[in-house]
Amino acid sequence: MFHVIPRAEQDQRPNRTILFEGAQYGTPISLFLIDNEPGQGPALHTHPYSETWIVRSGHAQFTVGL
Repeated sequence: MFHVIPRAEQDQRPNRTILFEGAQYGTPISLFLIDNEPGQGPALHTHPYSETWIVRSGHAQFTVGL
């Protein structure tokens, strides 16, 4: 089973990030579609779950194991 979420119902933030939290759809994943300028990104943080990144263009730098 899958759900199509119309753009008007997507949780789009002012910084061009789209947030999908799967719990409300019965799945244990979350997805963030991020469109950052160079040098932008989240502050150092941790999660109690695995995090997966897909970089479609540009570069990303990660710190692992805080």
